[in-house]
Amino acid sequence: MNSHNWTTVIGVLASVLTIIQVVLYLTALPEETPQPQLLQIIFYQSAVILCIIGLCILLTNAQIKNSKLQEQNKLIDKGKINAENTFSHKNSIISLLAKTHHNTNHEIRQMLYSFCLLDMNIPEDNDSEPTIPDEKSQTDELSSSEIEDDSTDEILNEIITQKFHHNTGKLQKFMTYFMANVKNVFDTITMDDCSVHISLIDDNDDSFVTTSFRDPSSETERTNVDLKYPKYRIESFTPYKYLMNNIMTDPIFICNDCSKYDNYCDRNDNWKDFYNACISVPIRVRVDGKNNEHNQIGFLTVDNYKGFYGYEKIACDQIKAFADGLFMVFETYLISCALTSQETN
Repeated sequence: MNSHNWTTVIGVLASVLTIIQVVLYLTALPEETPQPQLLQIIFYQSAVILCIIGLCILLTNAQIKNSKLQEQNKLIDKGKINAENTFSHKNSIISLLAKTHHNTNHEIRQMLYSFCLLDMNIPEDNDSEPTIPDEKSQTDELSSSEIEDDSTDEILNEIITQKFHHNTGKLQKFMTYFMANVKNVFDTITMDDCSVHISLIDDNDDSFVTTSFRDPSSETERTNVDLKYPKYRIESFTPYKYLMNNIMTDPIFICNDCSKYDNYCDRNDNWKDFYNACISVPIRVRVDGKNNEHNQIGFLTVDNYKGFYGYEKIACDQIKAFADGLFMVFETYLISCALTSQETN
């Protein structure tokens, strides 16, 4: 029997004894009972009842203290479980980040190597030594590039753009692999289903962007949005507008609840059906530190429903690391395309 049951029993007994005392005092005792003896009986009965009530109070206090200890133990156990879960989660994040960085860096290395071979017009499976242009040929190429007119530049930009948005070849395979890894990392960090996409700045008008790559999971789900808005203004998407207007040297947009962000906008009016939290960074490299000038290619964006609560710093560092790797791949690819186009022409 626990303390709660004992308290109930003792309380009932004390009430019954009180009633018995009153009944005895009024009816059971003879009328000729001496007054001193009657008072003595009442005193003893009252003393017994007071002892029972005191015991009841002590047990009640013990019950209250025991309940508080049980609640504290529950909180301690809950905190212990939460700490174990947090440790396990962070441990899985560390393991995944190490594995992902190794895998993506390996693929980036292979892609850069392929592009370098492309620069020298050598097949990857060729065992011969790379033919490096001599100083004279390099000077000739430089001279010819300097005297190109505006029409040639436009043609070159068009060729590069077509190659960049082409859905076949090694770049597309690499991007599918890369985007899947980015999604896997942010799924683990946020414990939510994330979507990843890359938007590239238009060559002819830098106020417009095109969503060129998505992770395999969200590509099917959001294809209709990309088809409806193949090219859209930077100002129509709040994260990009913020990043382009931000004069900070380390711009990054992160919001855990876009529904509460002032005047948040997306080219897709039904964006709340797809996400409610977003993080985005530019894909760029600094070309002039004094004047804070950058060569920017586009944006890398991750979104989900739950947000990045508690892991904002990790999320920011990771997406910037991925964007840095992307810049190396994209820039090398564009240079390779440009050189190949010049050789073809």
